[in-house]
Parts: sequence; C-alpha cells; structure tokens
Amino acid sequence: MDFLQARDDRPLSEWKQTCIKQLRSILLPEDTYELIDIPHFDNLTETVNESDRLRAKWLAKHPNGVWVDDDCFLNVRWQPETRGIVHLPINESAGQTDGPDIFLIYVNGDTDWIKRNMSDRARQSWIDRFVTPEFKKEFYGFPLEMTRTWSGYSFIPKSVYIHGYETITKELQRRKIMPEQQNQQQQNRHINDIVNEKMVALDGSISEAKSFINTLRIVINEQADKIAELENKIVSMGASDS
Repeated sequence: MDFLQARDDRPLSEWKQTCIKQLRSILLPEDTYELIDIPHFDNLTETVNESDRLRAKWLAKHPNGVWVDDDCFLNVRWQPETRGIVHLPINESAGQTDGPDIFLIYVNGDTDWIKRNMSDRARQSWIDRFVTPEFKKEFYGFPLEMTRTWSGYSFIPKSVYIHGYETITKELQRRKIMPEQQNQQQQNRHINDIVNEKMVALDGSISEAKSFINTLRIVINEQADKIAELENKIVSMGASDS
C-alpha cells in the first residue's frame, strides 16, 4: 500500500508526532510512505482546503493509496478484504454517525470514485450552488450534506483508528465558536457545519427570506427610532406646558 500524509508549517503537537511515528512503525517493507509539505497560508481554512485538494489529486492517481490525517492514530496496519471499493471512516464528530469522513481514506483500487466525489471541481460545484457568495472563500472542508450524498463506499472498522480532530478544533477556536457557546441543536450537528455556520444557503428561497428579514429589521429599527423621537418631543412638550 502507498501511504500519504501532509503537514503545514505549524509546529506539530505531541499527539500528531505520536500519530506519524505510529504509522511509520506499522509499515511493511513493500509499503511506500510520503509526507508532503503544504504551502504556507495565513488562514487555516485555506490550509485545510489545500490539503483536501492535494489528497484528492494524489489518491486519484494511486489505486493502492491510503490517506492518513496527521492527527489520526492507526492502531494496526489494516487492509480491506474486498478489492475495488473505497473505504472511509464513520463521521463521529458532534454526535453524527450517519455519514463518512475523510481523515482516513483507502482507495482500494477505485480511483474513479475519488475523481467523482472528492475532486476540487465536485466540491466547488456544491459550494457554488449552496453557499452564499461572500462566504465561499471561507468555507471549510467538505460539506456534511455533500458527503451524505456519497455512495459506493464501505466503512473502515472503528477499531482501526483513533482520530483527534485537532485541526478542526483549532478552527472552531479561531472563529470563536466554543462548545459553551453552542446550543443543544448545534451540539448535535456536524462540527464542519458549526464552523461553516451562517455560510450555507440551502436554496435561493432561503437566501431571499434572509434578505427580506434583514430589510424588515432595518425598516422596523428606523420606525422605532422615529417613534422614540416623537415620544421625546411629546415628553418635552409636556414639560414645557407644566
């Protein structure tokens, strides 16, 4: 198998160092391993999105490819029993267990699946359709609703890995979206969607509704100011009469 990891120019945490060391320790002589460097970006969102692009391009060219996030600890060197179907981990962030994640990917012979579902074009097409224009650049990772449409893959046994979710936790902190600030509904949502909150417009009608509400709010505030002004005048006139 051909293993790939990537790192940017931020210092590696102790956990990430442990994960990388563990992966290298379980490789067999016939395996290959590559650790690629991601170009520097000031914005962590751009860094992660570049990582997504690099892994998709690499995996599409490596039928025996295995992507492992640098905060994913592989308990064992595992290989799918059946050839020809991509294997992904279950997404367990924020209580979700009904869709796939991409922190660990076994191509397992199906590079066409990678090209169809994980290419930059496929991701960008979804974002162009469903994300409001002013937030497209800041959209983080693969949208949950997009990954839920994926089919033709199998899940990796949970005993194979431990995922730290370190990078996305830092992005939550950068955007000042902390667990104590989340309501119960947010806590039950996918962590990517929490990060991308207020960026997704499911369709044009929702965008129009938001625009209408914002306009209505402005009108109401203006009217409230006028009412307050009239009330002050009335109070002033009453004081003068007395």
